[in-house]
Amino acid sequence: MTTWIRARGNDRIRTARGVQPRPSAPPNSPRLTRGEGKEQLKAKNKVMNPQMQAETQREQQSNRLKAFATRSPFLFALTFFVVSFCLSVVGFFALPAFWGTQAVQSVLAIGVLAGLGWLRPAGFNGPSQWRSLHLLWLPGLWALFSLLSFVFTIHVLGAMMVVSITLFALLNALREEALFRGVILQALLPHGWLRAAALSALFFGLFHLLNLQSYPLWYALAQVFSTFLFGFGFAACRLRTNTIWPLILFHACTDLSPISTALNGGTVPAITSSLWYVITGTVFNLALAGYGLFLLRHRRPAPHLGNAVRAMGRGSAVGQSTPGPVIGSMTTRSCRGHRTAWHS
Repeated sequence: MTTWIRARGNDRIRTARGVQPRPSAPPNSPRLTRGEGKEQLKAKNKVMNPQMQAETQREQQSNRLKAFATRSPFLFALTFFVVSFCLSVVGFFALPAFWGTQAVQSVLAIGVLAGLGWLRPAGFNGPSQWRSLHLLWLPGLWALFSLLSFVFTIHVLGAMMVVSITLFALLNALREEALFRGVILQALLPHGWLRAAALSALFFGLFHLLNLQSYPLWYALAQVFSTFLFGFGFAACRLRTNTIWPLILFHACTDLSPISTALNGGTVPAITSSLWYVITGTVFNLALAGYGLFLLRHRRPAPHLGNAVRAMGRGSAVGQSTPGPVIGSMTTRSCRGHRTAWHS
């Protein structure tokens, strides 16, 4: 009784001073005592309020996925790669020609990013969060070269075929960027930017072994190496610019000629089957990979920052609120005043 009178008196004093009184808790609501966390409070809520809705199955699955991605980043990335690879193999025989596989994997990748809360940190964000777009000059130059190469083959294609190739190139670019520069790169960021970029590029190169179904062996193996270099450069650009949208557009341009081959019965156009095209593409991708190394210099997080990022991920895995951006969005700009945190 005395405690209640004292509390009421404090509320009157706060009201007289122009301060809102503290809201009184409902009679059946539990209080968070010392030493208890949010999970204990949630369990106590369920006991004292049986009518409270239980955690949905979707929330439970999302929490398990977040915990898996946080505790075992590489294993999560490897598992996701294997699932995507198997879906592509199965889709080649079971789904409608090409379009079905691309659509299913695009939805899968974007769904995983959304479920993990990685959609915006992975680059699917607005222009207000983009930065240093001038760094995209080299990928843009490579996209322009690929676009001109495709233009030389347009005269043998009809208007509807050109539209189909363009739409399919955009869908395929969305799929591959969401898979590799989205889910896999974002999952591997606790290992550091350089390792994450290299591992995601390795997965991206191995993924192109699927092209053995359509291309000669020498061309497919050369493409595996070339796409590894391509993937590393694109991963570095994605990390430095904090956006994935321009990369999707550039990627679509580089896929126009190969896709025109696939959609025309597997007959490789002369420009893409020639040795000079393969050599030129490899040289460009070597330059792109070297440019990626240049972009990622001095961008390896110090150990204490890496531990902080992992702690943020663990907090989000169990449903706790995490201050600041999700894994991988920490930059020197967000660490203003702590530039010594980045070291070579």
